[in-house]
Amino acid sequence: IIYSMFGSDTSIIQYSKSVRGNRIIHTWKADNPKYYDIDEKAPGSRYFIPHLIVQIAGYRTSTGQKAVIGSLRDLYAFDYSHISGMPGEIHADVGKLADSLTAGIKGDREKVRSIFRWVQKHIKYVAIEDGENGYVPSEAAQVLKRRYGDCKGKTSLLVSLIRSQGMNASYVWVGSRERPYRFSEFPSIVNSDHMIAAWWDGEHPVLLDGTTFSHRMEDVPAFIQGKECIIEKGRDDFMIYRIPVAPPVANLVVDSVFVQIQGNTLTGTGKLFFRGENRAQMISLFEGKDTSLYTRILQANLPKASNKHLVTAVSIPGVPSDDAPFLIDYSFIMPDYLTRVQQNAYVSLSLDRFLDDMIISKDRKIPLESPMTVQYTTVCQLQIPDGYGLKKLPENASYSNSLFGFSEIYSQTGNYVKLQSTITINFQVIEGPVLNEFQDMLSLLNRSYLKSLPLAKTPTL
Repeated sequence: IIYSMFGSDTSIIQYSKSVRGNRIIHTWKADNPKYYDIDEKAPGSRYFIPHLIVQIAGYRTSTGQKAVIGSLRDLYAFDYSHISGMPGEIHADVGKLADSLTAGIKGDREKVRSIFRWVQKHIKYVAIEDGENGYVPSEAAQVLKRRYGDCKGKTSLLVSLIRSQGMNASYVWVGSRERPYRFSEFPSIVNSDHMIAAWWDGEHPVLLDGTTFSHRMEDVPAFIQGKECIIEKGRDDFMIYRIPVAPPVANLVVDSVFVQIQGNTLTGTGKLFFRGENRAQMISLFEGKDTSLYTRILQANLPKASNKHLVTAVSIPGVPSDDAPFLIDYSFIMPDYLTRVQQNAYVSLSLDRFLDDMIISKDRKIPLESPMTVQYTTVCQLQIPDGYGLKKLPENASYSNSLFGFSEIYSQTGNYVKLQSTITINFQVIEGPVLNEFQDMLSLLNRSYLKSLPLAKTPTL
């Protein structure tokens, strides 16, 4: 057998081995394990709870040693055995579809884009885990005929469609971020729970997850970023590839608003810009919905600083193309948002308070996970109402760290005041002393959210 221990404190696990007759007994024992107070901000429990994975590397027979899974090559042989039965020739229906999808398109990348988009939109994702079917993909022609498939079936169809056009495509085994394991450290079938396809752009693999619906071809979904995967390159050849983590700007969100004061109410118009993972999530919320539901959807997914905030109108300019960001125009009101004291009025321009609900206890013992890297930028411009003047601009604030940070910059041009705020999250999982630094950033950010513009009535002649 082979085994490996995982988690934050594996020193509590004691291993012993004994022999009784013709039996070898392996024992793992843990005394006084810790209690872990798990919350929704933590990664999967396998990141920190001590545990071990045991598997059979091989066994002896009368004819010699028989390998099971004791090495990376053994694991690949196991994985490949589940696709080795795939038809060697492309089914006529699959080839015909690929021809129609790529007709008139120049360049391999754009041909693959057309194929990928079609599989995303026309093959329904249905999870299938039925014994051996949990490992063996359905044939491409069967998936095409049924118009549904699980991750393996959609991968099978993608690979066949791409290969039918004379391009190189591969099957890929990968684990979601719920599984904190690496094939290169401990080769095991528990490392993977997902299958995707790879199109080879020369020597570079472009990963295609057919289970996505609104992701661009270039945007690998966040739940497998940072993970190692095994890319099939034939019966006896494979590649271990670490999926890059997208930089924060790839998942950019920009909320740009213009606001005016009417009595004690703030009225405004805004433009939203989404890229990457955020783009895919927002498209999925709106796609196929009646326009009468748009205000309700945005209200639920774009909270503002006041619980009286009300989205009054939403429009989506044009149909989002594959490469374009997702855009939303909207209007809103925030009643009773101003604070008035005698001749002065106070208004905060921090309308979007990203991360203000992130509370981390000082004695936190478990890691913190971010669903994705992200850069969240808000621009709020206020027109100072007639009869008022700005007494002084609030001080700017910032926090800089390679894993997270923010900046808030105030400026004034004539009768307009602007706050530009940018928050950056550049991590997947943090723990230990870094948590204290993140807590420091959140404290400074929340103090900045409380700053207000002091407006004073101007004297009349």
